[in-house]
Amino acid sequence: VAWEYGPASVEPSQADERLLEVLKEPREWGFGKEDGELAEFLHDTSSEVAGIGPRGAVVRRGMRCRGVGVLIFERSGDEVRVLCHQRSQAKATFPGRWDMLVGGLARVGEALSHTAARELGEELGIEAGPEQLLPLGLTVEVSDQVMHCSCEAFALRAPPDMKVAFRDGEVAQSSWLSLADLRARLASDRAGWVDSGLQVWDAIEEFGGPERVAALHASA
Repeated sequence: VAWEYGPASVEPSQADERLLEVLKEPREWGFGKEDGELAEFLHDTSSEVAGIGPRGAVVRRGMRCRGVGVLIFERSGDEVRVLCHQRSQAKATFPGRWDMLVGGLARVGEALSHTAARELGEELGIEAGPEQLLPLGLTVEVSDQVMHCSCEAFALRAPPDMKVAFRDGEVAQSSWLSLADLRARLASDRAGWVDSGLQVWDAIEEFGGPERVAALHASA
């Protein structure tokens, strides 16, 4: 199912208010509550929004979504470390696997920098404003057995007082890894890591790796 919004996807004020009301109650029009909140889906060949649907239905049908991936790093002298986390066994997708990025899908009309800041809070309890995030200028087409997503990459340099908390139980643990350790773990066991995170990580490595990200942050 797809809804072509045309001008409404660019100018929300032109959207049909009654339709949006109905869309907020998916059970009334044939989708269950398990399909979750609304999500935008994109045209196959551009970044333009094609329509809006329940997130579960959009993902199941392989529609191309808007999403983010956030690399959290800290730097001491020449050493760069990355904050990685392990998904809980209760996760429906990739349970128990590790990820070097915090990621998620954008809400309807949400700026991607705000998506990134929101996901940091939801997944790891990290309070960071959109202005603290460094956009890397990387758009990665992520495609795996779970979803198809146009993913924008961001980076956050961890402040000295940053605290991590697993509020929703979706993360089992986190660990700071040096780049040497992280790359060694990936070389020996890529299957132990989340597929979508690996695709964004590979793009960051081609970009110059976290070393370049740290340098960009220092010069910003």
